[in-house]
Amino acid sequence: MIIDHAEVTATTDEDPGPSLPVSTGGLIAAKVKALADMAELPRDKTATIETRGGGSYGYKYTDLASVFSYVRPILAAHGLAVTTDQETSPDYRYVRVRARLDHVSGETEFGSWLAMPNGGDPQGTGSSLTYAKRYQVLSHLGLATEDDDAAKAVKQVNQATERETLGRTRDEAKARELLNEIPPDQVKLVRKAFKEEFGCTLAQLAQERHGDALSFIRDAIADLAGPPPQAEGAADEPG
Repeated sequence: MIIDHAEVTATTDEDPGPSLPVSTGGLIAAKVKALADMAELPRDKTATIETRGGGSYGYKYTDLASVFSYVRPILAAHGLAVTTDQETSPDYRYVRVRARLDHVSGETEFGSWLAMPNGGDPQGTGSSLTYAKRYQVLSHLGLATEDDDAAKAVKQVNQATERETLGRTRDEAKARELLNEIPPDQVKLVRKAFKEEFGCTLAQLAQERHGDALSFIRDAIADLAGPPPQAEGAADEPG
């Protein structure tokens, strides 16, 4: 049985029709008891953020491993287990995560999806996923760990990431403008050559390589256009 966004779904043999949100009491009762046994998690880790201006700031937090180590034994004592689901957007720009709570009765409760920008490389993607998982588990269980400094730090990091992303994607926008200016049959040829060169599509390409992508597309379009026409009246050979 599944609870989506805090709803419990149950069916019976007597009512084979569409299920309605009703409380079966199993997962919800166990969750209430488990949460009563939990307290605020200690912030036992410190993160230091280096700024471009040469300064730094830090904040205390609880990492994902500590969160799971704390909540899982308490949940298990009440027949519950918490995990996370994750997926990547088709264009690889975002990863999204949701928490799920399973009960021994077979009921499952899903949280809402949280989307995070993909880091552009394995390390960046891993950081986004780790943050999203920790946030989603804490949020789903109603636990607090972050203080005002942590919230401020996350906001500053996100603002810096947004500024860098805007700068890098100008090249991608220009590349797409160039593709829109040529006939569809030439677009197909350029895209095929692009994939052979970079091993992926423009949408899948890491943002730091968008400048290379723009140069490649510009050159490919120039090659398709051929040499410039010879000026009228010019001699074919020097006299």
